[in-house]
Amino acid sequence: MARTLREALEIMPLQGGGDLSVSRHARIFLAFALHIQGRHDEALGFLEALEEECLKEPDFYTEAHLRYGLAVVLTALGRRAEALENLDRMIESSILHKDHSKIGIAYYLKARFEAEDGNWEAAREAFDAGLKDFPDHLRLLVHRAILEYSLGEIEAGDAISRRLRRLCRGTPAGPYLVHIYGAAAEIVRAQCSGDFAGLRRDLVPLEIAAKKPGIHPHIRIRSHLLLALAGCVLGDSELAGIHTRELRRQPKLNLIRPYYVNRVLGLSAHLAGDHHKAETYFETALYEARFFGDRPMRCRILYEYGRSGISSSTGSDAGVFSFRLLREARELAKELSIQPLRQLCERELEKRAGLGEKTGAVHFHFSEKEKQVLDLLNRGFSNEAIARKLHISPYTVANHVHHILKKTGAASRAEDAALARETGYYPIP
Repeated sequence: MARTLREALEIMPLQGGGDLSVSRHARIFLAFALHIQGRHDEALGFLEALEEECLKEPDFYTEAHLRYGLAVVLTALGRRAEALENLDRMIESSILHKDHSKIGIAYYLKARFEAEDGNWEAAREAFDAGLKDFPDHLRLLVHRAILEYSLGEIEAGDAISRRLRRLCRGTPAGPYLVHIYGAAAEIVRAQCSGDFAGLRRDLVPLEIAAKKPGIHPHIRIRSHLLLALAGCVLGDSELAGIHTRELRRQPKLNLIRPYYVNRVLGLSAHLAGDHHKAETYFETALYEARFFGDRPMRCRILYEYGRSGISSSTGSDAGVFSFRLLREARELAKELSIQPLRQLCERELEKRAGLGEKTGAVHFHFSEKEKQVLDLLNRGFSNEAIARKLHISPYTVANHVHHILKKTGAASRAEDAALARETGYYPIP
């Protein structure tokens, strides 16, 4: 994609002429393509050059997209304050030009940036400021509701969803975007509340959109994605399977962040019992969520991956690996103040606690010498002290420790001991 855009720019005028707007937007798309590839500095260079050009020859339509692009790339570079400043400038410009649609989009982006970092009150303020100026903005309404559902505030989410439902009732039946957004909110509500009553009825607009000939590809892909997620939430492997197959057939668009897709593919593969594929999708989704800086979604993927009980490709025991994922999810949920997800993690951890007392360390196929080293290791002995205790070389101890950490999947001696204390996987006197 990046190469195609570069070739197009070579035959486009970079300044002046009727194709100026096309040229500018091609450069914005090129910056996004570079950003997706992790080439943030190069993307920023394109955008900053375009910013200089727009100062000399203003173009509101281009500027709105430019500010969004700068916000995304600057966030990836860790320059969060500058990113938010660009969104504020986008809002100011949109208000000046009385473009309500872009006002709503700018507030939505600002709220999403705050939410992705767990700044819930700042996200609420941004959503509410946008809804004050543009009360029926679909993105603002649905994501405001989803925010509350995710935090366990079901009644607050329902109050926002009622506004969405009023818009749905006022829109003719069919696969309109308002119906898609309304169904999305209901799926997240069911997942967060455990209340599945009426959920299948809410999926009807998505099923119509998924089958309708000639519908916009973005709406079709989003419909398949939401239907696959709904199948996973309902435990309906047939529903999830049908739409994940369709999802994989659709063209890859950058309009939907890739970790949303890979997360659902992972859930669906696990539901179908294909653990190898599920592991691949979950691992990819975790990497992508970290890359895009979406901490709440990364937390949920960690929980869902850990709950699945799938082994990692590192060769560590599946139970220990799941425990590590769930502990990481719990700590991140605590840090982000996502209480419902934290409670889910704690319940899963409690289920696994004591499992090792039933299976014992032999479950990991340790040698007798490794068991002796492991016992001393988890009691806090250094390598030198273990060597003296067992009358072996410190280099031999180091070799045993290396193999133990590889088998348990722990990243360090400290983590190995922490897992031992929490799980009971190996005996500690």
